Amino acid sequence: MSTSAIGRIGIGLIGAGIAASTGGDPRTGFQAGIVVGGFLFPERPNLDNGKLSDLRLSGSSFGSPWPRIWGSGRVGGQVIWARRVNAAGDHLRGEKRSAGKKGGGSEWVYFTTFAVGFCQGAIFFPDPSIDPGRGTFGYRNHWIKRIWFNDEVVYQASGPSTVTLNKHGATIRRGAEDQAVVSIIAGSEGLSGNTPAFRGTVYAVFEDLNLRTYGNTIPQISAEIVTDAVSAADVLSDLCRSVGLKASEIDVTAVASLSVTGFVWSTREPVRNAIEQLCRVYDIDIVEVDGVLRFIPRGSGSIFPIPDDWLGTAEDGAKGIRISRKRLRKDDLPARVTVQYFDASSLYQVGSMSDWRQTEGNVSDQSIPTGLVLTGDEALKIAKREIDRAWSENEELNLTLPMAALQLAPGDRISVNVRPSRSVTARITSMKLAPIGAVSVTAVIEDSDVSIQVVSGSTGNAAPKEYPVVPSAFDCWSEREVIDAHSSTAGFYVAATGETGWSGAQVWYLPPGATEYIEGPFISGRGVFGETTSALSNSGASIGVRDLTNTVGVDLSDSEGELETLEDVAVDGGQNWAWIGDEIVGFSTATLTGANQYTLSRLLRGIRLSALPTHSSGERFALANSSVARIQVPDAHVGETYQVKCVSPGQTLADVTAKSVVIIARTPTTTEATVSGLLRPHFVTPADVSLTLDDTWRSASAPGSVPANAQLLIVMVEWENTSGSATRKTLEVRSGPSGTAYAVVSSTSAATADLSSGSAQVLLPVGDSFEYKAPSGWTLRFTVQGYWAPES
Repeated sequence: MSTSAIGRIGIGLIGAGIAASTGGDPRTGFQAGIVVGGFLFPERPNLDNGKLSDLRLSGSSFGSPWPRIWGSGRVGGQVIWARRVNAAGDHLRGEKRSAGKKGGGSEWVYFTTFAVGFCQGAIFFPDPSIDPGRGTFGYRNHWIKRIWFNDEVVYQASGPSTVTLNKHGATIRRGAEDQAVVSIIAGSEGLSGNTPAFRGTVYAVFEDLNLRTYGNTIPQISAEIVTDAVSAADVLSDLCRSVGLKASEIDVTAVASLSVTGFVWSTREPVRNAIEQLCRVYDIDIVEVDGVLRFIPRGSGSIFPIPDDWLGTAEDGAKGIRISRKRLRKDDLPARVTVQYFDASSLYQVGSMSDWRQTEGNVSDQSIPTGLVLTGDEALKIAKREIDRAWSENEELNLTLPMAALQLAPGDRISVNVRPSRSVTARITSMKLAPIGAVSVTAVIEDSDVSIQVVSGSTGNAAPKEYPVVPSAFDCWSEREVIDAHSSTAGFYVAATGETGWSGAQVWYLPPGATEYIEGPFISGRGVFGETTSALSNSGASIGVRDLTNTVGVDLSDSEGELETLEDVAVDGGQNWAWIGDEIVGFSTATLTGANQYTLSRLLRGIRLSALPTHSSGERFALANSSVARIQVPDAHVGETYQVKCVSPGQTLADVTAKSVVIIARTPTTTEATVSGLLRPHFVTPADVSLTLDDTWRSASAPGSVPANAQLLIVMVEWENTSGSATRKTLEVRSGPSGTAYAVVSSTSAATADLSSGSAQVLLPVGDSFEYKAPSGWTLRFTVQGYWAPES
């Protein structure tokens, strides 16, 4: 009998005695005593606590990536080897231990010996000049600074050879390609040549680790790995060589001064991604020159001024487009940039820093995962720099230069006169040699202030950068709508642009009689507008037909815009359409004749049935591109004048001088124009038309309810032949003396006159007046019931 059972019986007897002495039922007292005894002496089953049924460890899976580390970083570990303790292949050795002196059973404790890998040490550099698979190894000294079991530091070293804490007796290997086999592993696996040394891998071995503290399972293991001090040049060179580039094919000299605190890269990702991350964070351009991949810090090097006579000039003296400017749409720019990084001050936890720009209608976020060990200040500076660059360096230049420009290379900085006395600095991003002996150069305009970010603290709450105000040049007009979607109501168009650094404009307009401006759309793209510099004749021109005779000159100095030549089929599809005065004209050929001046030819005239007048010099020219905004207004405001302003960021309404636009009536949509040409019936109150019948042509008029544009009359004709003769007789109608006569009704040839009567509803192909002729001897009633006319 167990101790707890004896205790319960004893308490039961005591309860029975108490009940008897007080005159109660002894049975009740015994039962109460048994219940109390159950609380004081609970029964403990004799169990084997914590016994495991599976004694094998799960290790790293095939294909799991080994990260690479430069500088310092924290990575998770993977079990790469475990000692087998029996023929069944179990990895855990269990011991059954007593759980206490009061009969509480036993407890199982388990031990295991295993190796955990952390990252690559030596890096293999393949060499394409020798046999496939052969090459050399590069090695940077690695050492494990700390190892964590869950959140507990169990190993710590102050240097490669100075260990200050080793709670579980870890044996460390630092990832050399020639590192020796760990004796624990050799003793388990033997020396038959099958003993793994895990060369090139940084790892630690733990012998007979007591798993009781960790719930009889392997804890979460991570380590802080430190290498020799590195620069951006070291990391970029290693990455390039790891994919087969020779050292002679890489030039990282210019970035050797950029230090890297730490970079952790998962080898599952393409090397290209790692290189792009580093270059973006450290503000580096990559260019290939003469077979050498060069890494160049942005904003470094001298600036090469492009001579004005180079612009648009090919080697044979032919002229091309001098400068073409292209700007990203506002909707394509980020509203917020977030930099993700490892924060060394918080044990390499993942951190993020963001900067944003408050802009109406733009909510796009851009995330930059770096894999770098940074401070909060560094990450915030990167976020601010990247959003500044996106908004201030989003304008691209395309230049046509002579062969002398081959002395330049991508990454070089140039200065270009985009217009007289207006020079910009740009960075070359690509160069192409054209067949005609010209060099096509693409460059992005630089902002020298972008790379200079001054912030302190890691909260990200520093004041946003102040940007210079760039006023908007704009134009507004109310003319024939360029697409059906604009024809639902009356309205007007607005186009805007600005000098270098212009980032769009907010449209504001003041209706007639109003006292406050109304906010319109935000224009982010550059408009192209100006005026004509020559007359445009309508001689020989036809609506919707390509005019191959007439040309027109335009000056785009107001917007510094550019035009391009397109195929006829593109123009037929809606490209290169423009307003010239009140006519919509398409042009296939745009010939540059001077700074911001073009001659337009192969003209598609009278688009959308617009007027086809003779245009004079000085009329408005505006390209109908996607940057033109359309503002709808009530039809009741046709003929009224609106005031319009385009306000740049940083400006107020008071800073801008308004322009006036008079609203014209909207034009029908294509559907409305088509329907308006169709005839439909209209019914009126029936009205008789008096007839005189004498077999001669007589004139008659429809009732006043029939309009002049009626083309068919709906007529009820009732007749009766009262002559008594069976001869066929006919009622005829015509539009006038020269019109064709139509037979409406006729008598029938019958034996008796009683059969020569009847009625019919007929359509007379005439307007509101006509002529008729009918023989005498008839009785007629001629009633107009309605008419067919075009849709109004």
